[in-house]
Amino acid sequence: MNYIILNHLSENTGIYISGRTLSSQNFATAGSLQPNWPENVPSEPNESSFIVSIPFVAKFSFSGELLWCSYTHNIGAGIANIDANDNIYLFYDQNTASVGEIHPQALTKLSSDGGSIIETIPFTPETTYQNIYNDAVGNFYFFGKTSSTTIGTAGTFNPTRNTFFNTEPFVEKYDSNMNKLWGTYLTRDNPEYSGLNNTDIISVSDSGEMFFSGEVKTNGLSTSEVYQENLESLSNNY
Repeated sequence: MNYIILNHLSENTGIYISGRTLSSQNFATAGSLQPNWPENVPSEPNESSFIVSIPFVAKFSFSGELLWCSYTHNIGAGIANIDANDNIYLFYDQNTASVGEIHPQALTKLSSDGGSIIETIPFTPETTYQNIYNDAVGNFYFFGKTSSTTIGTAGTFNPTRNTFFNTEPFVEKYDSNMNKLWGTYLTRDNPEYSGLNNTDIISVSDSGEMFFSGEVKTNGLSTSEVYQENLESLSNNY
């Protein structure tokens, strides 16, 4: 049994998919990063264990031919993004962890041929990264939630974490060499103004403009002369 979590389309080279599988034989391809089922994971059920699904990444040609496939046990359960050179970025998704798997709190950069790890970028344990986006010049935008007080930088929307909340949504921008350019929290540092609640980043343009959606519970977010300027119930979408 296999199921797909995410898929990404490269304009030049093919289609990438990721997901999880129970297939322990004849699944991953030779020469990939993890061509074999993990040795420490049972492939057959017994009295003390059961079969768990293992994450994988695969690439297909535009004509549907399988180019390569690799297990990604303890690396990442879903493709976060594909850069301009078709390198693959994998976040480990804690919510889909299988028995025996770990949460390394890192972003893994996998080569475009699925054969090697180029780089692993560690993150603080207080932070959960939910997605990564890129613009046309190779900058990266990390979106997630955190209890850390070190995300924000001066001159941004809000450099100070709102400690009224256990965790807070944020965005960070990095250049193509993974140097941090800026970071901002997405709520205001005031318990009476919750700002952007249940925030999701939905798109980043080629020029680096970010578009958000979510829910808000207080006035003060909207700009003038828009469709709806004021809160009209306990909470509104924005």
